[in-house]
Amino acid sequence: MDSIFILASIGALAFVSGVFSRLQSISISIVIIPGVLGFHSYLAYDLSQIILILIASSIVSVLPFSLIGFVTQARLSDSEDMTRLTKCATWYAISALLIAQVLTIIPSTFILPLYYSILAAFILVSLYQMVRPHKVFNHQAQGERVLGSFKSYPYGLNVLSVIFGGDGREWIEVKSSALTRANGATGVAFLSLFIALPASFGFMFPGIPLSILELAPDLSVWMLGYICWPLSLFLFVFAFMGHLFVRRHGSEGDHVWLKYILVLYLLACILRYLFS
Repeated sequence: MDSIFILASIGALAFVSGVFSRLQSISISIVIIPGVLGFHSYLAYDLSQIILILIASSIVSVLPFSLIGFVTQARLSDSEDMTRLTKCATWYAISALLIAQVLTIIPSTFILPLYYSILAAFILVSLYQMVRPHKVFNHQAQGERVLGSFKSYPYGLNVLSVIFGGDGREWIEVKSSALTRANGATGVAFLSLFIALPASFGFMFPGIPLSILELAPDLSVWMLGYICWPLSLFLFVFAFMGHLFVRRHGSEGDHVWLKYILVLYLLACILRYLFS
């Protein structure tokens, strides 16, 4: 009965994450992982044992969304944009791979505090955006959402999404004309593929073998390094269903309210972790 409850809960979280991914241009892991950690008492393993599995599996489930964003934005980019973005992509790929490798070799007890620290940083940046908005949105005839004027965050913040299983779309505010044309279905997502794909390889070939396999050898058939591939597939299917369930539109009021809901949800998850 607990297994059915856990699967149903994870499926519901993945579906909701797909909705937020479509409307907010965020990684689905931002909704899924804090929610899963919220009912850890139903899980058979300690949080420090499974957090990296959740992160690695989530980032693999994001890969199809990243690929769609990459292809969509590549069509809109000219040769000058592609040259500049290729240089950024190389830096992103190396950094994402290194972060994934480092996560697999540091003691598991440090992963959970690090995860929540980066999540808290994302909340602070989101709150700053809501207090002092940087984005001015215009709307074309076909309903595309195009970024007008904006300020940029340091490049490093995008790659930090690897720590919470994301592909960096929630941080991407870089100054490039290729990234200022955001398709309504993908958001600003060109460089996300160069974060998700290298990080996936980093988790697939970890520096230190997965310790949980010593306690449960039967799990080895389902694991690719730290990636539980059935879980990744499960998350993607339900997230994609949520992605298709809604139609992105240009209502700035809905956009702001959804951001408030997301921030309150994440704050509640962090408070639960601190006081549990």
